[in-house]
Amino acid sequence: MLFVQVAGKWRVSLYQKRDVIERPMTLLSAGTIGGEGRAGVVFEREQNLAP
Repeated sequence: MLFVQVAGKWRVSLYQKRDVIERPMTLLSAGTIGGEGRAGVVFEREQNLAP
């Protein structure tokens, strides 16, 4: 699992570490998910990554 720091708190990403290592530029920005104020990480090919 990949640990990312968002909004001052450590969270575990839902993506495998190898996906980030192989595509370092895939990580674009951090923001909220669903407009509910939950911090998350946005990937350009999020829908293509294996769960």
